[in-house]
Amino acid sequence: MTIRQVLGSGTLVILFLLAATAGPAEAISEACLPGGFPDTPTPPVFAANARFTTSDEFRVDVWRVLCQDGSGEVALLVRVTAITANPFVCSVNFNFVQGGQHIDGRILPGPGLPSFCADLTQATTFSLERVLGPPFDNKAAFTLIIDSSTSLAPDTTLEIPAYVPAAPTITVVSTGCNPCSAGQLAQFQIHVVNAGPPVTVELKTGVRLPGGSAITLLGVHVEDLLDPGDYTIPLAGIVVPADIPDGTYTIEAAILDPIFGVTLSRSSVSVVKQ
Repeated sequence: MTIRQVLGSGTLVILFLLAATAGPAEAISEACLPGGFPDTPTPPVFAANARFTTSDEFRVDVWRVLCQDGSGEVALLVRVTAITANPFVCSVNFNFVQGGQHIDGRILPGPGLPSFCADLTQATTFSLERVLGPPFDNKAAFTLIIDSSTSLAPDTTLEIPAYVPAAPTITVVSTGCNPCSAGQLAQFQIHVVNAGPPVTVELKTGVRLPGGSAITLLGVHVEDLLDPGDYTIPLAGIVVPADIPDGTYTIEAAILDPIFGVTLSRSSVSVVKQ
């Protein structure tokens, strides 16, 4: 006989009602992830196997995703995957410890939806959120505790470090000829991704000539606030003149910290003129 059978259906109904009727907390907005919760966790991911009872086992993958609404906020997500068939998974079993304080949590399958407390029939991504207790900062370090609801199976404890925003990245792309002959169009663009909060950066671009010397593009530098998101910026487009030397031309771009000059991301693409 399983623990679930010992508890009886009445207790499970109470657990479901507690999870479904919990008051509002720091729920993420619908604008945070308008395309819905992702199915695939993105690094860094923190994973463990957990149990509700001795016969209900599932895997949890925990990670953070930057909201797409430009707010700079992050969603704390957990992907729950069955290990045993249709394990029972309930919001009331997800709790946090942060700053030495216990915080009751919950899991939601989507913004505005009820807390989840049922058999898990397929792998599902939930948001992990506070429901009761002291304020919870999902960007700070915390301990996730998944209560097994039985002394026969240990609780699952997962240490989640503080959120570290990803640095912006830059990629130089050739969209024209390569190799190039006189009269053909050589064209380039840069693709910038900021997966972190808004950040002020310095953008430098240039061309290394076949002899090793370099010239700048877009002026000496461009310093600006980079909002979260993906950006494609035209960099250069020229019809290749006949009088420039043959050889390899390298288009380079870098994003720097404007205060200390640290390179956050660097990229280049080489084009041969023949």
